[in-house]
Amino acid sequence: MCDCYGRRFVLLFCGCFYTVMILLLATSTNIITFCFYYFLQSIPRGMGPIALAIYLSENLPTHNRGKMFLTFTMFIPIGLAVSSFTAWVILDDFKTGDWRLYLWVLGIIHISLLTVACCWLPISPRWLIFDD
Repeated sequence: MCDCYGRRFVLLFCGCFYTVMILLLATSTNIITFCFYYFLQSIPRGMGPIALAIYLSENLPTHNRGKMFLTFTMFIPIGLAVSSFTAWVILDDFKTGDWRLYLWVLGIIHISLLTVACCWLPISPRWLIFDD
């Protein structure tokens, strides 16, 4: 998909699709629709990091590429730990039954910032060369 549409477009698509899936998950009313939307949410969750890794490898100078991949790789477990801690702190209010509101609104805030930031990414030079 990155070769057909470009890396930046794929990152924007993943961000928009992920945002829509979060909204659908927050409004799901039964376990079947929840599981179906969660399954669909795995598409951008798997495609986004791969597209970002390809994008970074094509745009970074060679002397900074290793440092950036180390940073990129380290942010995944750090982000998981921070999100787990945030959920643990916020879900102390679990007794009210608004757990979906907290978890999904926090997810929408972060993915929306990422999607908006993708609008200012330069187009990959490799994609420009091979695009007809």
